[in-house]
Amino acid sequence: MGFLDLFRPRTGSGGRRLRFCCLTHMGLARSANEDNYAFFGSCLLPDRRQNSAPAVCDTWERTHPAAAVFDGMGGGVTGKLASYEAASFFAACQDGRPWDEDRLTEAVREMNRRVRGMKERERSASAGTTALLFAVSGGDALICFLGDSPAFLLREGELRRLTRPHNDAELLRKLRIPGRRPSLTRYLGIEESGSAVRPEFVRIPLCTGDRFLLCTDGLTNMVPENKIREIMTAEAESGSCAGVLLKEALSAGGRDNITIVLCDVGS
Repeated sequence: MGFLDLFRPRTGSGGRRLRFCCLTHMGLARSANEDNYAFFGSCLLPDRRQNSAPAVCDTWERTHPAAAVFDGMGGGVTGKLASYEAASFFAACQDGRPWDEDRLTEAVREMNRRVRGMKERERSASAGTTALLFAVSGGDALICFLGDSPAFLLREGELRRLTRPHNDAELLRKLRIPGRRPSLTRYLGIEESGSAVRPEFVRIPLCTGDRFLLCTDGLTNMVPENKIREIMTAEAESGSCAGVLLKEALSAGGRDNITIVLCDVGS
């Protein structure tokens, strides 16, 4: 993985050493960054048009690590505020307690409540945000998601998409409606009824050499999955890998905000 195994991680990572990396960029066509992230207690402030260099964190300093990616919707200020409400809450949840499906579901419901409160204050019916949460639960990766921000696993050279988009793609095709909005059927900020705020989960045992990618569709709409696999396979160091993925998305046009979180699994 390009780093020396000098320390043993504490319990909460299944006895494995993990390295996380995070970056975000406005892209080349937007005037603001509506994406956000929760990365070891930090997130983007809502009043900053912020890009970031890759930030790296090793988990021997943390128990029960978690990270998240949020893609705000609604345009301009309200999109930024929606993703910030969710990201700031989840960043504050990095308190060393263990993660499971119940705790992540509770976090999703609280984030939804906060985003809906923001919508009422701002009188913005269209605001909302996707949510893609990654937590280490024992020796497993636990992924929780609403919306269409994708998560991938690179294992033994094969790239596998772990999430599915929460949208009614078939209906949109029939109506010949382009784009994802208003196609999402689950996201933070939606009315609290039925399955709308019930997240989906994927639980996968961690294996040495695994590389997980969480991102917004500003990456996947610009870079095909075969190219993502090629870069993730070729770049051993997590910060370098995130930087090359970002460069590829910008070279392809950078039409949307781009946020990337990587997790490398060591022994």
